[in-house]
Amino acid sequence: MSGAFAGLILVIGLYLHWVVPWQRRNLVILFIGLAIGSLLWPEATVIAFALVALQSLPGGLSQAVPRWLMVALLLSPLVFQKVWQTQAVGLSYVSFLALALYLDTQKSGEMVSWKDRLWFSSFFPLIPAGPIERWSNVRPQLATKRVFDRGLFVSGLLLISLGIFKKVVIADRLSDLAVDSQKDFLSYSGIGMWAYLGLCLIQIYCDFSAVIDLARGVCRLFGIEVMDNFDRPYLADSVQDIWQRWHISLVSWLRETVYNPIALRTRSVTLASAAVLLLVGLWHGVKWQMVLWALYWLLLFWWAVFLRTKGWRLGIPLYGRRALCVLAMAFSTVFMIPDSISELSSVVGRVFFVGVPSPTEQKTLSISQVDLLIAIVGFSVVLVFEMFTAQLAVKYRSLGGAISSRIQALSILLIIGFLFLTVAFGASRWVNFVYMRY
Repeated sequence: MSGAFAGLILVIGLYLHWVVPWQRRNLVILFIGLAIGSLLWPEATVIAFALVALQSLPGGLSQAVPRWLMVALLLSPLVFQKVWQTQAVGLSYVSFLALALYLDTQKSGEMVSWKDRLWFSSFFPLIPAGPIERWSNVRPQLATKRVFDRGLFVSGLLLISLGIFKKVVIADRLSDLAVDSQKDFLSYSGIGMWAYLGLCLIQIYCDFSAVIDLARGVCRLFGIEVMDNFDRPYLADSVQDIWQRWHISLVSWLRETVYNPIALRTRSVTLASAAVLLLVGLWHGVKWQMVLWALYWLLLFWWAVFLRTKGWRLGIPLYGRRALCVLAMAFSTVFMIPDSISELSSVVGRVFFVGVPSPTEQKTLSISQVDLLIAIVGFSVVLVFEMFTAQLAVKYRSLGGAISSRIQALSILLIIGFLFLTVAFGASRWVNFVYMRY
């Protein structure tokens, strides 16, 4: 019921946003964010108020707080959520947005009103799962007159329809397989384990990129452009390239706030990269599995750096490097599956075809052939769309210039197509977004 009310608030608010004088449009978005937040993520909304109040103390008291203490206070909701694994939606992203605003303004010396701080910290499309936007990117869009752009509005609807398609047709059909509460993965063959890991990777990508598509699409409906979190990671051809295409907002933020200071102070790329990858791992959960996950990526990164510093080139063609990167990403999911060291060793053994169960003990993938076929065909549709978006001039990733009427018409046809496929082939039940737990 709260979701229906939130949808009604969004529709009414969107209409009001474009009919009120442009000077009041930011205020409309603020009220929408607070209303939707009070319904869907009340804890995060309260925390947003508290963090804004902390940065807006009267009489210059906020400026008197030592920087390290202010950073610690702004990070405290994030740390609380990670350590105690609370299911409250949005705590970590509210914390990150408040911290990003604080660091940006400290660097630039800009004075920001408490209303702008609250607007940014409660900007509702970004609260559930990001992206982790920068104040420096959003501020110019708030200060200028936003004129209704039909092309931008249509592209927002296209992103929303694509996100729904990814989520309902692909991610939700693979969710039971990925979660695997019965632990059938312990009985897969070597080939079956690789197929399982690959499907888990597809499920994670479609689930996470779907919520980002929805967030960016809603922002575009209000005439606001925010950064993307993915740039077709399946095209990565190196370890470094993977992390320039996956979870872009988090990695780029950590690069600026953690990697660069450590690298400049210690002159150690190894130490700086280790700190960033460990933080990325702990972002997904304060548990031993994610420490091993970070160590895995760190070893791959060190190996790549070692080869580059030695000037050794392996002579692997482009498509071979891309295939190896996809395998590396798929293998990384082994650390998210097991609950114990023994289960992890068993899974890793299956990957390398060691300790494989006998044919009579092996199990097939715990997914129906229909669900598997629909998910694979649906993912193929996503790949085709994402690969040829630039050629279609539908500015899926970054809007540059006006969209022609012809492309707008094509976008509308794509919207209808995605919605039709979602209704026809969507999973029978809705599964919560994976990244809302982070």
